[in-house]
Parts: sequence; C-alpha cells; structure tokens
Amino acid sequence: HVDFVVVEENIHYSLCAVKGVGRQVAEHIVEARGTKPFLDLADFAGRMNPKFISRRTLEALVNAGAFDTLVPHREQASAALESIVGTAQRAASNRQNGIFDMFEVEKPQPIILNPDFKRWTNVQRLELEHVAIGFHLSGHPLDDYADLLSQHAIQTWRELEVLLKEGDRACKLGATIVARQDRRTKKGTPMAVLTLSDPTGSFECLMFSEQIAKFGQILEVGM
Repeated sequence: HVDFVVVEENIHYSLCAVKGVGRQVAEHIVEARGTKPFLDLADFAGRMNPKFISRRTLEALVNAGAFDTLVPHREQASAALESIVGTAQRAASNRQNGIFDMFEVEKPQPIILNPDFKRWTNVQRLELEHVAIGFHLSGHPLDDYADLLSQHAIQTWRELEVLLKEGDRACKLGATIVARQDRRTKKGTPMAVLTLSDPTGSFECLMFSEQIAKFGQILEVGM
C-alpha cells in the first residue's frame, strides 16, 4: 500500500517507506495494480508509466523484497531491471501511438529471467534490504550464527533489557554493525558511535581511543 496498513493483524509495509520510492511513485503503483495483483515482472512493467519507474526506484523495490512473490530470487529481478524499464517504455509508446496487440494485452510478453545468476549471500541480501528499508525485515545476518551464539551464551538485546531491569550489569551480546560515526572528544582524542543490530532490536555503543586502537579496524559497518 501507499502507507502502512494493518490487514487481519498483519502489517502491510508502506511503499513510501522504501528509500528511493516517493509518494507519487507509490500511488501510481497502487493505482495501476488496483484489485488485480501483478502476475509477473512483465505484467508489472506493462501497467507502469515509465516516467515513474527509474532503474534506481526499481532497484530499491527489488532490494526491499517488493517483487518476492513475482520472481523466485531477488538476484534475478535485479538482473532484469533494464528489461523492466524497456518493457514499460514500449508499452507506453504503443498506448500513445494507438498500437494494441490483443494477445499482449491479455498476457504481456514475459521478461526472461536468467537461470545462471550469481546468488547473493544471506548477508548481502539482508544488507541490501537494510539500505532499502532502514532495518532487516525478512531475516537478520546473525541468523546463520544462531547455534554458535547459543553455545557461547550470547544474549539478545531484548534479553539484556530485561536483565538490566532485574539488576544485572553485564552480559555478552552478539550484533552486526549497521553504522559507525567517527568523532573527536573535547580533548581531541578519537571516539566512535556504533549502531549495532541483532534479531531483536538495535542499540548504540560508544568506542573510545583505546578500543579504536585495539579493535577499530575490524569494527566496521557490515562486520
């Protein structure tokens, strides 16, 4: 939907909340879809006004998972971006020139998906999703390490919040770094603010000169 909508206790994500997709684009997509869901990428492209769907917009939609029900893999949709734009332009040109193919109107010429595509790793897919949406939605990079974290008694951010209220003062956390801001203290020594994320939430951590000297090179975004 254009905005966030709750349907039978499920949250339907807002197209406007995808970075790179403005309200006009979201409204056009929803209007073009109407009550008839898109069947595949060609059907989507055939109903679009090409002025609303740039390659950048489509890339954001792919990375956010907007085409997950239309293609088996996001990598295939990503590789077909030029075909989507081209199909939309041809369909719009035909409509403008009064050229209609009754067979194509009924079922648009399919966009061929490359079967020999290079798979993204789970981390790559989720990081692209994070860029498009602002957080990990369909999974988390730490999901692959759940057993290992459990073996080492690594707690989650949500568990830590509960423990802190109960009086605990220390525990071990596992997280991925989603942002890092390097700064200087009033004395001029280096410091950094890390934004960390695990499957239960996100939090910030301060890193001062001693930690930067010791761990700074490995504490980078994506690690």
